[in-house]
Amino acid sequence: MEARSQDVSAKYEADFLMLWVLKDLGWVLVIPYLCIPAGLSALVMSISFAMYVKDTNTFRFVMIEMIWLAGNVMWMMADMLFDTYDYHYFLGYRMVPLFGERWSGAYDPTTTAATGCFVLGALVCAGVYAKILSNPDRDTEAWGMPLEAFKQLFIGFWILKDTLWIQTAPHHQTPYKVGLLFGVIAFAIVADYLRRIFAKENGSAGWELVGVELLWIAANIIWMTEELILAEGLPHLRYMTAAILLVGAVITAPHTTLGSQIQARLGDPEAAEKKSLIPDATKETA
Repeated sequence: MEARSQDVSAKYEADFLMLWVLKDLGWVLVIPYLCIPAGLSALVMSISFAMYVKDTNTFRFVMIEMIWLAGNVMWMMADMLFDTYDYHYFLGYRMVPLFGERWSGAYDPTTTAATGCFVLGALVCAGVYAKILSNPDRDTEAWGMPLEAFKQLFIGFWILKDTLWIQTAPHHQTPYKVGLLFGVIAFAIVADYLRRIFAKENGSAGWELVGVELLWIAANIIWMTEELILAEGLPHLRYMTAAILLVGAVITAPHTTLGSQIQARLGDPEAAEKKSLIPDATKETA
């Protein structure tokens, strides 16, 4: 059952990553008709993974990701549906709030609920890694823990970054700097993981999609900087963020289920059976 759960998770990991990227692409450009379907689809997929997975080792990482994504999607929905008319993105167009100004009072409760998800996700993540590090029989390949568990540690720092981002007003430099530090740590963890898999013999399979995760992290850091420290004063940074995310989507597309099917129809029969190139982060035991 454990191997079967891992196979399902790995097979659709590229599809999941694509939805992440499209969610943020639509969000940063304030296009609710893109980000809302992508975000809700990613959340449904995450919940499906959590319901399907039976082994504890796989479930714990899926659960952390699902809790974070639930908060992230709530935050996105607040921006798209309830944001106040007083806030302007300076993009040359305005498509929010979809529910109208009379619903703007729902913004703060929704972002508070999202913050609650982030706090819960951070606590669960801390508990999971405390258990990993307390296991005397664990693999200590990367910073005292299994390599794949080390890579998944980035989501913990990412949750902390999102917690500060959602609660920080423009021009407040100290929370921004701490959030930026957490974002840089998350980037460093994934980058070090990528370095390590290249260092392993025949270990570089999957580097493209790990690279997409790095692009996604970098794009979000730029976006956070434009929104918080620059207070939307340099809207072209939103377009730069979107361009980076678009590159990530292009790289990810061939590895998705649909991309593999298209390649198969174009004459690559092996593509129909191709799974995600991202190594499964749940193969190691704590």
